Amino acid sequence: MRPNDVRGGGAPMSKRFLEMSMAKLDKVFRDVACAHLKAFVPGNACPDQYVADLGQPPLTFLRRPASEAPSALAPVILILESPHFEEYGDRDHPVPASGRTGDGIRAHLYRALELLEGAESTELDGRPLILANAIQYQCSLGGSEKPGIPTEFHRDSVFERMWNLASKAARTHFRKRLKSYVGAHQPFSPNHLEGYVVINACTKGKLERPLRCMVEDVVRAALPCKSHVTVEHPCNWKPRTRIRPWVYDAD
Repeated sequence: MRPNDVRGGGAPMSKRFLEMSMAKLDKVFRDVACAHLKAFVPGNACPDQYVADLGQPPLTFLRRPASEAPSALAPVILILESPHFEEYGDRDHPVPASGRTGDGIRAHLYRALELLEGAESTELDGRPLILANAIQYQCSLGGSEKPGIPTEFHRDSVFERMWNLASKAARTHFRKRLKSYVGAHQPFSPNHLEGYVVINACTKGKLERPLRCMVEDVVRAALPCKSHVTVEHPCNWKPRTRIRPWVYDAD
């Protein structure tokens, strides 16, 4: 997409603005990460991706930049909170939803979409699926060389600190990405089946204020709707077990 292209008839997105925003966010993350774990070497940001066109299962990923999703079709956007070490098999070229997370999405996304009120699964056929991390950096600070450190040991506090910094760089960048992906499309509803769908599949975390609720705050502020589906993290989507929704609590 050229810098001044209009996605689906929406407002022009400035590529330069997003690049400047990312540069600022990159510095914020490196400062926060090094304050938590001085031996940690931050990898690059894990970009959002357009990974599939929905249709009949099984779902297969064909990874492309999120900007390549066809703008004429309203997307299905699946939100995760932040990448973990599995997404950084190549630290210079990380990809979202690797390992168990990607396995869960490919195997069980259609089951999760059964939580979408007012839709038959076939009504979403052909829609582009975009995977988006609320924070595109490895907040867990983990690595395969230290498997004994729980994911949330650093993740929750790093995520919260980045999310609530006075500059609001992480929130702003996430909000801009969301708005660029939906373009001029309206949200899905039983009366507007052609609309975009947002799935908040972020983890809860161990903090008093759940990470997924922090993310949902921004979804509701950025878009004219709440997330259509709020569901547990895809690493917990397993055969023969119920995929559990969760309820948003305002701060």
